[in-house]
Amino acid sequence: MITGWLCLLACAIAVTLIWPVARWGLHGGGHVRAMGFWTCLTSAVVCGVALWMQDVIRPFSRELAPVWMAGAVLGVAYSIGFYILIMRCLQTGPTGPTVTVNNSAMICGVLFGVLWLDPHVPNLWIILGAAGTLLAMTLVGLGKSPDQDASLPPAKGASPMTARWKLCLMLGGAFSGLSFMSQAYVGIFHATIQKGQLFAMVGFGLAGVILLASMPRQWGRLWSWREIIGGAGVGVLNTVSIPLTMKAYACFAPEIVLPVTVVTPIALNLLIARVLWGERLSRVVWGGCTLAIISVAVIAYGSKVK
Repeated sequence: MITGWLCLLACAIAVTLIWPVARWGLHGGGHVRAMGFWTCLTSAVVCGVALWMQDVIRPFSRELAPVWMAGAVLGVAYSIGFYILIMRCLQTGPTGPTVTVNNSAMICGVLFGVLWLDPHVPNLWIILGAAGTLLAMTLVGLGKSPDQDASLPPAKGASPMTARWKLCLMLGGAFSGLSFMSQAYVGIFHATIQKGQLFAMVGFGLAGVILLASMPRQWGRLWSWREIIGGAGVGVLNTVSIPLTMKAYACFAPEIVLPVTVVTPIALNLLIARVLWGERLSRVVWGGCTLAIISVAVIAYGSKVK
């Protein structure tokens, strides 16, 4: 049990750090897909080397075919959802709502585990938490940015929340939900660090190929030092967070693992964005972010109620 909680804590810290590192890499008009390529390359290589050095599993055995399939789903969801959509939102809009919507999509993984992978009737607390998460994402989508809300003074961190930005954010959140579902599947049926590393290697490897193919006339942007360092930093954090998450699944159910690894990064990144970048959000957006935090906490509590 203690090992499981340590894995969850380390994972939550790593996921929290991903966002400020990514924002630094994209500062000043950084190329989103170029940084994403270095993230994926770093993650895939590190996980592949770790698998080779441990020599615990046979990556190409037939029994691990489902892990490869789940990794393929992760690759599509991560490349399109996280980098092409969510990272673009992070670059052009406020951090708080971006992190909140992306991470709150974990509700898809929770419900996938509760209703399909390991079917059992969720209690009232989990139902309320799921409903609260959906409402929170709606509030973030409907909220105004400081430049649109006359009740808020302008700030250096003010970023536009245009209709196009909100659409990209919600689509990115949907793809993130697909990513969380693939993680829940691997976590329930293949809950070891080595299988988690295989899952990450396949997913990030495919995501890197997709991102590279999406920028055929912009390969020159791949050699910008800021995108390389930022992307590699996010990649290292990914290689820490995903295998630890898979290990935590050996101790806890999805409705515990996902909320814990999500609620902490949301809360901390709201504080980081306020302190480092002076971001000001409307009351509606803050309400949505706060409701998301409360909702995942309710889900975590509900997972303990018999």
